[in-house]
Amino acid sequence: MDGQALAALVLFGIIVVASVAGPLLSPHPVDTIDPASKLLPPSWSHPFGTDDLGRDLFVRVMVGGRFTIAVAVSAVLFALFIGMIGGGAAGFYGGFLDAAVMRIADIMLSIPVLLVLLLCSSVFSPGFLLLCVLIGSVQWMEVARVVRSVVLSTRENEYVDAARALGIDIPALCWREGCKAETSCMACVVKVDGREGLVPSCATVAIDGMEIESETEEVHDARRSALE
Repeated sequence: MDGQALAALVLFGIIVVASVAGPLLSPHPVDTIDPASKLLPPSWSHPFGTDDLGRDLFVRVMVGGRFTIAVAVSAVLFALFIGMIGGGAAGFYGGFLDAAVMRIADIMLSIPVLLVLLLCSSVFSPGFLLLCVLIGSVQWMEVARVVRSVVLSTRENEYVDAARALGIDIPALCWREGCKAETSCMACVVKVDGREGLVPSCATVAIDGMEIESETEEVHDARRSALE
């Protein structure tokens, strides 16, 4: 593992630990309303300041990190699942199925991800599962290409011909070889994340209205009272 990858892994670990353990160790509860402390600037007590209801923004950012990480991981797993199934079937069976899967992947790659996310977020109701499926469904194409190439090369190897002569299940053999490419597939998804952005995608659909409701009725009442 090179230095940049190790540094990224360490940074990601710090973010995960802070998101999970930070709110539990903070002296400021996430939804405690303190009108006397509203709109405070950053300080040692409130590193990110406070919002219009006096809630600590640093704690709220860490709590929001839990949701963002959960959506990103779930979307990656969904993209891996769809990409490995579609790419494996296209590489093994070839013909019309191969052409159809690859053309669908080309079409998906030609459409701006942001446009698809904004369109779907304006049509469907918000929800964690829907958000994971929505983001993962526009990230599977690179995975399918990698798995397809692995299955195509595996299918032409001599030991596959020998296994076919011995009556070994060839689809299962190619599937095992395709699963070995899971690390490369994950790298492709991370590459897509760097280009299109899983985390920015989560933020985009949240801003557009597909956020997961987390505020209590008490918070809504306090906000309405503050605006009156």
